Amino acid sequence: MLLTHSLELNQRKRSLHVRDISSAIYFNPAKSLLTGSIDGSIKMWDENWCVKVVFVGHNAPVSSVSVYPNGPYVVSSSTDYTLRVWSLETSDESNILDVHTPAWTIVSKSGLDNVAAVHENELYVYTA
Repeated sequence: MLLTHSLELNQRKRSLHVRDISSAIYFNPAKSLLTGSIDGSIKMWDENWCVKVVFVGHNAPVSSVSVYPNGPYVVSSSTDYTLRVWSLETSDESNILDVHTPAWTIVSKSGLDNVAAVHENELYVYTA
C-alpha cells in the first residue's frame, strides 16, 4: 500500500542570514527555529521571525545544527573541524570539540546521552 503525504507552503522568509542557510531545525522546548549559515553563524528565531539569539564562533560554514540531548543546549558542526555546544540560558558557547574531519550531519535525541555525527563515510557517537 502506497501512502502519500502532501505538504503545503505556509510561509517563505528571505534574508534571514547574510549568506545561505545550510541547516535548520525546530527546537520545540523553546518554540523556536534554529538556522545555521555558511557565514558560520547560528540564529534562533521566535514564532514572529524575530531573532532571539545569534551564536558566533565557527570560522567556516555551519554544516548541521541539532538539539543537544541534555539541558537547554544546541550543538552545531562546521567545516572548521569543530563541534560546538551552545547554551540557550547564557547565549554563549559552552563547549568546543576539535574533530579530525568536518562533521556534515549531527543528530541527537532528547533523553539519550549521545550525539551522532557523520564524518565523511564514518559515523561517530559522542557522549554528551
